[in-house]
Amino acid sequence: ITGTPWEVPVPKKVSSTASILSRLDQNICSGYNGYRTFVRRGGLMMIVYCGLRHFYIQHTQGRGDSSKQDEPLYILTHAGQIWDFSPELKQLGFSPKTPLSTIHHLGRPVEVLAVDLDDFYSYTEEWLEFPRQYTNDIEVEYPHAWYVRLPSEKAAQHFCADFAQYLAGKGVSAIWGGGVSKIVAKFAAHNFAQHQSGQIVSAAQTKDFLAQVPISRLPIPEADALLKLGISTLGELNQFPVQDLISHFGSRAHLLQAMAQGKDPVPFQPQQKMKFSWYKDFTTVPDLHQPVG
Repeated sequence: ITGTPWEVPVPKKVSSTASILSRLDQNICSGYNGYRTFVRRGGLMMIVYCGLRHFYIQHTQGRGDSSKQDEPLYILTHAGQIWDFSPELKQLGFSPKTPLSTIHHLGRPVEVLAVDLDDFYSYTEEWLEFPRQYTNDIEVEYPHAWYVRLPSEKAAQHFCADFAQYLAGKGVSAIWGGGVSKIVAKFAAHNFAQHQSGQIVSAAQTKDFLAQVPISRLPIPEADALLKLGISTLGELNQFPVQDLISHFGSRAHLLQAMAQGKDPVPFQPQQKMKFSWYKDFTTVPDLHQPVG
């Protein structure tokens, strides 16, 4: 999903940091250790992942006052998976890994609702007004999550600091992190290597950072098979002989090892803006040629 096809105007009030970023040098394209990475003079382009917590619960219609004991709490599912849930459920010991068959033991009425993600993209547009103050290079992954491509590590640090203040002002919880690719940024945001959310992983830190990430965190069907081969981290996958990987996984071996190196299986895809225009020649209307009066 690369986002909605319409263009939202950039807010007129722009922070000082955003003003500085908007005047940065023009980007040039280069390669970095096999990455298809954009750079500017003085540093690599960085990608920041932003994900809002409980976004779907906040925008689900019909929810009552969840602070009342007799009001139901909600678990939202999509494509058969738990997608979001009422924050109060966490205090009752619920997590996305909790079997839905056990929810009647939580001591509160709980309703399970299936949601369609397409119903939430209109709410995403409001949130994208903030990153659009810095760049138009934005890729929407889901209604609650998106990637922002910025011209340098320093720019990414400024963006994340401003994003944290923006969230605090709105009273919203989120995760974020940055890196030289989408996959590194998302790992950093989700604390997959035991670091705090909000970390910017520099190009020099990428290899060591990824080496600690558990193999189970890769969104791939081969995770269990890799574990059976004794590969438990991305670092071990990166060091595994590629010919041995090919013998087990065929043509996907190169993709698996590339992901272990932080290379995106799908490159950054910024939103495409569609411009509409129309024209009508009113001089062809017969009435316009008649004298007035």
